[in-house]
Amino acid sequence: MYFFLDGISSGVECAKEWAINTHEGQDCCVIEATVEVPNDLVFDLTSITGLSEYNNIRNVVVDESYNFLEGRRDLSIKKRRDIRLDDKIITNKIMEKVNKKLLIHNVYIKNQKQRQLILESSYPNSTVACLSDLSLITEICIVK
Repeated sequence: MYFFLDGISSGVECAKEWAINTHEGQDCCVIEATVEVPNDLVFDLTSITGLSEYNNIRNVVVDESYNFLEGRRDLSIKKRRDIRLDDKIITNKIMEKVNKKLLIHNVYIKNQKQRQLILESSYPNSTVACLSDLSLITEICIVK
Protein backbone atom coordinates (compact mmCIF):
# COMPACT_ATOMS: atom_id res chain seq x y z
CA MET A 1 0.00 0.00 0.00
CA TYR A 2 1.34 3.41 -0.98
CA PHE A 3 1.09 6.61 1.06
CA PHE A 4 1.99 10.15 0.06
CA LEU A 5 4.04 11.96 2.70
CA ASP A 6 4.76 15.59 3.33
CA GLY A 7 8.27 16.04 2.00
CA ILE A 8 9.09 17.52 -1.36
CA SER A 9 5.48 18.72 -1.55
CA SER A 10 2.18 18.29 0.32
CA GLY A 11 1.28 14.64 0.79
CA VAL A 12 -2.45 15.37 0.81
CA GLU A 13 -2.27 17.47 -2.38
CA CYS A 14 -0.22 14.78 -4.17
CA ALA A 15 -2.69 12.10 -3.05
CA LYS A 16 -5.64 14.16 -4.34
CA GLU A 17 -3.93 14.77 -7.69
CA TRP A 18 -3.00 11.10 -8.05
CA ALA A 19 -6.55 9.97 -7.19
CA ILE A 20 -8.16 12.39 -9.65
CA ASN A 21 -5.81 11.41 -12.47
CA THR A 22 -5.78 7.69 -11.81
CA HIS A 23 -9.53 7.34 -11.30
CA GLU A 24 -10.76 9.97 -13.76
CA GLY A 25 -14.53 10.34 -13.72
CA GLN A 26 -14.94 8.18 -10.61
CA ASP A 27 -15.73 9.16 -7.07
CA CYS A 28 -12.65 8.81 -4.93
CA CYS A 29 -11.32 9.96 -1.60
CA VAL A 30 -8.03 10.51 0.17
CA ILE A 31 -7.46 8.54 3.33
CA GLU A 32 -5.10 9.63 6.09
CA ALA A 33 -3.50 6.84 8.07
CA THR A 34 -1.30 6.52 11.10
CA VAL A 35 1.34 3.87 10.59
CA GLU A 36 3.52 2.75 13.46
CA VAL A 37 6.72 1.20 12.17
CA PRO A 38 9.84 0.72 14.29
CA ASN A 39 12.81 2.58 12.79
CA ASP A 40 14.71 -0.66 12.19
CA LEU A 41 11.94 -1.76 9.76
CA VAL A 42 12.12 1.46 7.67
CA PHE A 43 14.26 1.75 4.55
CA ASP A 44 14.58 5.47 3.76
CA LEU A 45 15.78 6.24 0.23
CA THR A 46 15.43 10.00 0.67
CA SER A 47 19.00 10.17 2.00
CA ILE A 48 22.35 9.47 0.36
CA THR A 49 23.02 6.82 3.02
CA GLY A 50 19.77 4.99 2.23
CA LEU A 51 20.29 5.23 -1.53
CA SER A 52 23.85 3.97 -1.21
CA GLU A 53 22.75 0.99 0.90
CA TYR A 54 19.92 0.23 -1.57
CA ASN A 55 22.32 0.37 -4.52
CA ASN A 56 24.82 -1.97 -2.85
CA ILE A 57 22.10 -4.50 -2.01
CA ARG A 58 20.59 -4.13 -5.50
CA ASN A 59 23.92 -5.23 -6.99
CA VAL A 60 23.86 -8.35 -4.79
CA VAL A 61 20.21 -9.08 -5.67
CA VAL A 62 20.89 -8.71 -9.40
CA ASP A 63 23.83 -11.14 -9.12
CA GLU A 64 21.76 -13.63 -7.09
CA SER A 65 18.70 -13.34 -9.37
CA TYR A 66 20.46 -12.99 -12.72
CA ASN A 67 18.84 -16.00 -14.40
CA PHE A 68 15.35 -15.02 -13.23
CA LEU A 69 15.82 -11.38 -14.33
CA GLU A 70 17.17 -12.47 -17.70
CA GLY A 71 14.01 -14.51 -18.39
CA ARG A 72 11.39 -12.09 -17.01
CA ARG A 73 10.52 -10.53 -20.41
CA ASP A 74 11.76 -10.01 -23.96
CA LEU A 75 14.83 -7.85 -23.29
CA SER A 76 15.01 -6.69 -26.93
CA ILE A 77 11.81 -4.65 -26.40
CA LYS A 78 12.15 -1.69 -24.05
CA LYS A 79 8.98 -0.17 -22.63
CA ARG A 80 8.61 2.68 -20.12
CA ARG A 81 6.44 0.46 -17.90
CA ASP A 82 9.29 -2.03 -17.60
CA ILE A 83 11.13 0.44 -15.35
CA ARG A 84 8.35 0.25 -12.77
CA LEU A 85 8.10 -3.53 -13.05
CA ASP A 86 11.86 -3.97 -12.69
CA ASP A 87 11.92 -1.62 -9.68
CA LYS A 88 9.09 -3.60 -8.09
CA ILE A 89 10.76 -6.98 -8.62
CA ILE A 90 14.14 -5.85 -7.30
CA THR A 91 12.79 -3.71 -4.46
CA ASN A 92 10.61 -6.56 -3.19
CA LYS A 93 13.68 -8.82 -3.13
CA ILE A 94 15.73 -6.14 -1.35
CA MET A 95 13.04 -5.47 1.27
CA GLU A 96 12.78 -9.18 2.00
CA LYS A 97 16.58 -9.54 2.19
CA VAL A 98 16.96 -6.69 4.71
CA ASN A 99 13.68 -7.45 6.56
CA LYS A 100 12.14 -3.98 6.11
CA LYS A 101 8.39 -3.23 6.08
CA LEU A 102 8.28 0.42 4.96
CA LEU A 103 10.14 1.97 2.02
CA ILE A 104 10.27 5.77 1.76
CA HIS A 105 11.37 7.31 -1.53
CA ASN A 106 10.90 10.30 -3.81
CA VAL A 107 9.07 9.94 -7.14
CA TYR A 108 7.63 12.01 -9.96
CA ILE A 109 3.82 12.07 -9.96
CA LYS A 110 2.17 13.98 -12.80
CA ASN A 111 -0.50 16.55 -12.05
CA GLN A 112 -3.40 17.05 -14.46
CA LYS A 113 -1.61 19.55 -16.74
CA GLN A 114 1.51 17.36 -16.87
CA ARG A 115 -0.66 14.35 -17.81
CA GLN A 116 -2.33 16.35 -20.61
CA LEU A 117 1.12 17.21 -21.96
CA ILE A 118 2.31 13.61 -21.45
CA LEU A 119 5.36 14.97 -19.61
CA GLU A 120 8.01 12.64 -18.26
CA SER A 121 10.62 13.61 -15.70
CA SER A 122 13.52 12.04 -13.84
CA TYR A 123 13.22 14.65 -11.08
CA PRO A 124 10.94 13.74 -8.18
CA ASN A 125 8.17 16.00 -6.91
CA SER A 126 6.62 13.74 -4.25
CA THR A 127 7.62 11.64 -1.29
CA VAL A 128 5.88 8.29 -0.93
CA ALA A 129 6.00 5.37 1.47
CA CYS A 130 5.27 1.80 0.50
CA LEU A 131 4.03 -0.39 3.35
CA SER A 132 4.16 -4.17 3.01
CA ASP A 133 2.56 -5.05 6.37
CA LEU A 134 -0.93 -3.55 6.70
CA SER A 135 -1.15 -4.62 10.36
CA LEU A 136 1.14 -1.64 11.10
CA ILE A 137 -1.70 0.77 10.26
CA THR A 138 -3.15 1.94 13.58
CA GLU A 139 -5.64 4.62 12.52
CA ILE A 140 -7.50 5.62 9.37
CA CYS A 141 -9.69 8.63 8.54
CA ILE A 142 -11.11 10.09 5.32
CA VAL A 143 -9.58 13.46 4.40
CA LYS A 144 -11.51 14.16 1.21
